[in-house]
This record gives sequence, C-alpha cells and structure tokens, in this order.
Amino acid sequence: MNNIKPLMKRIGAYAIDLFLVLMLSSLISSIPALNKNMEGYQETYNKYEEEYNEYEKYITLLNESYEDKQINEEEYSKLIENETYKNIIISKYDDLKISKKEYKDIISEINKNFDLIAKDYIYILGKKGVSNSLITLICTLLYFGVLQYFLKGQTLGKKLFKLRVVSASDKKITIINYLLRSLIVNDVLLNSISIIFLLFASKKIYISVDNIIGVLVSIVEAIIIYLVLTRKDERGLHDLLFNTKVISTETTKTEEKEEIEDKKIIDAEVIEKEKTKNTRKKQTKKSTKQKDMK
Repeated sequence: MNNIKPLMKRIGAYAIDLFLVLMLSSLISSIPALNKNMEGYQETYNKYEEEYNEYEKYITLLNESYEDKQINEEEYSKLIENETYKNIIISKYDDLKISKKEYKDIISEINKNFDLIAKDYIYILGKKGVSNSLITLICTLLYFGVLQYFLKGQTLGKKLFKLRVVSASDKKITIINYLLRSLIVNDVLLNSISIIFLLFASKKIYISVDNIIGVLVSIVEAIIIYLVLTRKDERGLHDLLFNTKVISTETTKTEEKEEIEDKKIIDAEVIEKEKTKNTRKKQTKKSTKQKDMK
C-alpha cells in the first residue's frame, strides 16, 4: 500500500471542499423564503439537546451513586426526581437495594428509553430539515459536478492540494461523468433515497431505511478507500464506474517538462544527423569533382 500519501491529499482536498459546501448550504438555508421551517427546526434541535444533556447527567448521577456498589436512600431520592427515568429505578429498588445485575439492567433500560426519544427527535428534525437537506444536496452536485467541470477537473480543495480529475481513457470526460461521480463519492444518491423515504414512508420504515443507508454509506466509503490504497492507478469505486481518475498536477508538470526536454534532445539529435548527412553529401560531391578533374 504505497498510496497513503495520495489518499491523504485527496482526503485533505475533500475536507476543504466539504467545509465550503456546508458553509454555502448553511448560508442559503438561512434565507427564510427558502427554508420556512428554520425556526421550528432550531427549536426542536434545542429540545433534543436538552434531552440529551439530561440523559448524560442522569447516567453520571447513577454511576456516582453506585460507585460504592450500593444506593442509599438519599441517593435514591435524587434519582427518582427525574420524571423520565424514575420508574426504571423504582422497579429495581423494591427491596431497598440494587444488585450488580440490576444496575446493569437499569443502565440498559435507560439507554433503550433514550434511544426511543432520540429516534423521535431524529424523525421530527428530518421532517423539519428537508429543505436544508435538499439545499445541501443541490449545492454538493453543483460544486462537485458543475463547478468541477468548468474548472477542468478541479475544485478549490483540489487546487490547493494540486490534484485534478481527468478521464481514465481516450474518451473525453463530460459534465455527466462529474455529476454521476458525485452521486457516489459524495453520498448524494444514498442521501436522496433517505429523503424520499422520509417524505413518503412511515416513521418506523424511515428509521429502518435510514439505519441501513448509514451502513451502506460506511461500506461505500470503505470500498473507495480500499481501492485507492490498493490499486496502482489509485482509482476508487466512483472512478471505475464513471471513467475518471485523480492525478497530481505536480506530476503532470514534471512529465511535461520531461517531454519537452526529451523533445529538445530528439530535435538536437535530428539536427545533428542532418548536419552530418549534409556534410557527407558535400564530401561526396567534392570527392566526385576531384575524380572528374583527374
């Protein structure tokens, strides 16, 4: 695996490009006319953050209470002050003590309880954030597809890291290649599928599909990284599918210089041969004249 350095350059370029896309999409999403649910989304997100902080504090309190392997009445009183999780504690404290197994069960039930709360918030946030998600996907396609095409295979990140996307064959690379490439490498296709299920499927189906898509995104990214690391031409899955490859513009410039130098050498050799040939011709003519004079 000698492709770690090129991979790191590509990851660096992608990180910069992703940051720019997210910044752009955030600015566009902040326009009320384009994102009417912006305030509702923020309010829901703040509530989710409060729920999460409450969950974290409760787990911390529970761990501190059980640090000495028992929960006394004072600690118990504090634990049942929380309306969300108190019934879980009460059900396990009926004999005025909590065993190690009961403690693990409490942790497990609290985690399951919060998981259900989190899923509800994820669904609501997803619904209220559809506009934001669509804006992000469109910005991604425009940046990695359209802009990269007009910049002849480069984004701002790729320019900084001296990289370029080019055709992997003699066929000319088109804007379609860049757009299709972006569908895979930028997760646009999978995220679009997730949005479709969010809009038209039930909460239960959407959450299941979203979990599957999360796994698929990880698999696709792992395949891309593996192929870039192991293939000599450093082509990922998206490159193989859509006839592209990423090259270093530094290498290209070096090769161009070498070609120019080689051409100069070849031209010099040709000129030298011509000179030698002309000299021999002159010598032959001179020799012929001398013979004729004799």
